[in-house]
Amino acid sequence: MKTRTLVYGMVLSGAIATTAFLLGGSVHHVEIKDAEARVNFQNALVEYERTTGNVAALAKGARMYEDWENIRRLSIGLPDEAKAYFALVADLKTLEFLAEERDRLLANAGELYAVNQKDAGIQENIEKARAVHLRAEALVEGIKVTDGEELLLALLYRKAYEKYRSLAFLGEKQASEALSILDDAVQNLRQANDVSQKHNRVELALEFLYKKTKEEEAKQSSGQAPSGLRAIPPRREGPDGPNTGSADRPRLH
Repeated sequence: MKTRTLVYGMVLSGAIATTAFLLGGSVHHVEIKDAEARVNFQNALVEYERTTGNVAALAKGARMYEDWENIRRLSIGLPDEAKAYFALVADLKTLEFLAEERDRLLANAGELYAVNQKDAGIQENIEKARAVHLRAEALVEGIKVTDGEELLLALLYRKAYEKYRSLAFLGEKQASEALSILDDAVQNLRQANDVSQKHNRVELALEFLYKKTKEEEAKQSSGQAPSGLRAIPPRREGPDGPNTGSADRPRLH
């Protein structure tokens, strides 16, 4: 990792200083400096394992929402480069948890709607999903990626996904708002294509959004209000049954 490289750079600087001393000083001084360099190297490695190395190990084993909250908290005390990296990864992982919980609630609403369109639980689940969605929306808008193609691609794809899912919170007659949201999502995916051209997942998502845009345009031009709920995700299968996603992911509402 880049932070470990910084540690080695520090050690290398010590080695260069030792070599310079060898050219202009006594053997006794060289031995002292060489010993100091070895001590500095060991101290740097110990410090790395205590700070950045510890957070890296936690990130490798992170499985739960609370794990990433802890990683974000611990990263505050790291060197700037490591702090920025782990904060970004923690934000992206937190978004996954928030999105999964929101989608679970929307799937609940969709199933209730399929049975009884007047069920009070439909709006209850949608409002809970809206609260989670607002948290995800605020988080994704605050994330900045300045380096790393893979991370930038993940962020742009996530932005498009969050935009699309926000259709679920529109009223049936808000067709123009729906078209605006779809256009924003398409723009995010086009930016993702610029980062990694012809990425299969991005291409499939673009085709899907183009189809949804045409459906909204057709309904708007005909004056027909959309029927049913928009952008409701299907029920997902997880180890604990339908739409659990992961056994260790808590419900956040």
